[in-house]
Amino acid sequence: MASSLFISDLHLSEERPGANETFFSFIEEKASKADSLYILGDFFEYWAGDDDLAEPFHSVIAGFLRGLSESGVELYVMHGNRDFLVGRQFCAETGAVLLEDPTARVANPPSARRGLPGLAPSRALGGLATRVHVPVTRGSARDQPRLAPGKHRCHRE
Repeated sequence: MASSLFISDLHLSEERPGANETFFSFIEEKASKADSLYILGDFFEYWAGDDDLAEPFHSVIAGFLRGLSESGVELYVMHGNRDFLVGRQFCAETGAVLLEDPTARVANPPSARRGLPGLAPSRALGGLATRVHVPVTRGSARDQPRLAPGKHRCHRE
């Protein structure tokens, strides 16, 4: 049975040794047994660009992630507001795949150019979903499906 683990908002930094040790334990005890690990933003307290890999603390974290990916665990990373400059060098050093931000809006989405109202390409994690249905108002609001804020119905193609 395939297993995927998801983590976010760890805010790792030298100033939080307890959080760092918890992360190292998580990698060694849980993530190493998973098929994939998704790091969904704010992994670091700050990331001023891939030059940060030269700092000893960031180098140690990258080494743990590299060991994980080299062991066969698929590693995916998404930017957060504190580490939005994570880039190609970080991914090359760790074996991670950088995911696009699923909340990014496209000014002229392909669905609008094709004339398909209410459909937009999904940027869901790892291509798990390829279309997001956005409710289109027709008739009264009572007739429209109600989605919780931030929730979308996804379908595979």
